Amino acid sequence: RYRLRDSLAQRLDIGVADADELLPVPAEPLRQVLVALLRNAFDASRADQRVALRVAAGDGVRVEVVDHGRGMSEDEVARAGEPFYTTKPAGAGLGLGLFLVRAFADQMGGTLRLTSTPGQGTSAVLQLPAKP
Repeated sequence: RYRLRDSLAQRLDIGVADADELLPVPAEPLRQVLVALLRNAFDASRADQRVALRVAAGDGVRVEVVDHGRGMSEDEVARAGEPFYTTKPAGAGLGLGLFLVRAFADQMGGTLRLTSTPGQGTSAVLQLPAKP
């Protein structure tokens, strides 16, 4: 039920580093978080633009989703993650996706960091700690 439409899956670049660590997080909420990040990235991108999903292990697990969409201003980045705040056109989003991702990160002892450049795209990095 969390599959991407074929048209989106064809535009997704996935890079996964070796990960021997187990995450102390429930699988279903993690899937929902990843889908929310990917949906935002695809929504921000044109149909001919690719989106990257990179997963790496180290001191925990780092998940990065990168789009090449319109990007966000500093003010938009500062507000992203507030409940009901969205940069999408009216009716295209509720403004809860990044709020839920940030809440999940906080609950798991991790972080969500957004970096963005107007006209060039956005990177969302979810950092989750290793299992103790």
